[in-house]
Amino acid sequence: MRPILRLLVLTVLGLGAVGLPAAAQPPWDGPPWVGNYDPRAYRQFLTSPSPYRTYLRLTPSYSATAYSPFGYQTYYSGPGYLEQRITPWGFENYSVVPGYGGYAVYPYGFNSYYVPGYTYQYYLPAWPPR
Repeated sequence: MRPILRLLVLTVLGLGAVGLPAAAQPPWDGPPWVGNYDPRAYRQFLTSPSPYRTYLRLTPSYSATAYSPFGYQTYYSGPGYLEQRITPWGFENYSVVPGYGGYAVYPYGFNSYYVPGYTYQYYLPAWPPR
């Protein structure tokens, strides 16, 4: 009797879960590495009816330090930049991904690292060609 009751309960719960609406996914508001961008401005850039649209975003540099009885660590990141343009001829993107690094000082030595930033640019022509 128990297996039949268990099957009945699981079937009812399964059918109840199927009827629930799926959670709405928020719209994509831009690249995540850009920092604290304004989602309203990026949404306006994507949905504007104008044939010439430009979106610019600067990311400030920052650093953080954590202290402990055994030493301290510091993390820092350089400034970043993003420029996107939609024109009748296509889509252009120019990005400066910031470099970052850090160091740690301990009673027995230290350690440091640095990853340089880089730039990339791409162009996607409009289709069909005009």
